This record gives sequence, structure tokens and C-alpha cells, in this order.
Amino acid sequence: MIDDNPLDRELTTLALLDVAPGSQLTLAGSGIEALQMLWAGLQPDLILLDVNMPGMHGFEVLEALRADAALTRIPVIILTTSGAQQDREQARALQVHGYMVKAPGFEAYVQQMLDLVRWYHATAPLQTLA
Repeated sequence: MIDDNPLDRELTTLALLDVAPGSQLTLAGSGIEALQMLWAGLQPDLILLDVNMPGMHGFEVLEALRADAALTRIPVIILTTSGAQQDREQARALQVHGYMVKAPGFEAYVQQMLDLVRWYHATAPLQTLA
């Protein structure tokens, strides 16, 4: 997960562990930190990426991921507070696998994480064949 907000990182950790107790979540507080981890060899199954971050914006991170042959195969889900149509269109143009606006309230957020886990398990076999 790449998100500059420590509370959002903690909320996501709690929600994912609630719906998928065996999950491992690697956290990065900035796009630069995340890219350094990825370039050092981290190979996540999925990236949750916030859009509005200081320093390196989420779309800049996504552009860097798409430009790197070793990283472009990793599915990216935008997980953000921005529901702006312009952000959705930019994400689509950069070939994200999904766009989720963070739900208000923990129960709704847990449901989002459950939906995300179900989506991932339904599509993961297809991704590994590509």
C-alpha cells in the first residue's frame, strides 16, 4: 500500500487483516519510498495506491510503474478519497485494474476490502497466465 496518511495505512491494515487474516501488507508512506522498495526487488501481488500525496503524486508513481517492464505486470488499484471524474479518467488511461473511493466508516471500509480480496482471488489465476 502506498499512502502518505498513516491513519489510512493503519485502517487498511486492520480492515485487510479482518477479512483476510493471512494477508501480508507492505506499507510505503510515499511514492518514492515505494519505488525504492520495488526497485530493490519487492514483488507484491497487488498495489493499493493513493492519488493525492505530497512529493510524488500517485499518477507519477503509476507512470513509473508502467514504464518499468519488471513492474508493469503488478495489478494496481487506486484507493483514494478523490472521486473526481478527471482522476478516474487519468487512472483508466494509465491502465489501473480498479478505482476505489475510500468508504467513510470502518464497517464500510472493511466491506470494500472484502470486495477487493474477492476480486483479487477471482482474477489472480487469470493474471498469472498472462
